[in-house]
Amino acid sequence: MEFQEVVRRRRMIRRYADAPVDPAVVDRLLSNAVRAPNAGFTQGWAFLVLDTPADVARFWASTSPDPDATNTRLEGMGTAPVVIVPMSDKDAYLSATRRVTSARPTGPSPTGTWTPRWRHS
Repeated sequence: MEFQEVVRRRRMIRRYADAPVDPAVVDRLLSNAVRAPNAGFTQGWAFLVLDTPADVARFWASTSPDPDATNTRLEGMGTAPVVIVPMSDKDAYLSATRRVTSARPTGPSPTGTWTPRWRHS
């Protein structure tokens, strides 16, 4: 199936079935996620998998602006049997970017334009 077809057929999910997700499916998702492009092959990411009802409930309670208020979005999203929280390491990406940009030549380029040196704060 072509990617465009996948995008065209996708549907929004507002409520999840209470059936557990096969751990092999979660592993396959994570295996694909770590192959995503990243700065300087830093792989400065991690994924937190919440796959128990208690952990999923704690996640939604801690990320809701007012856990005691009625929130229709959470009524549906809260039924998800698994939540995967992507996390990134900003320092890993900045370090990789510094390595790449410091290796770039500065000064006039062969085309006569100036190649700037990148800076990060």
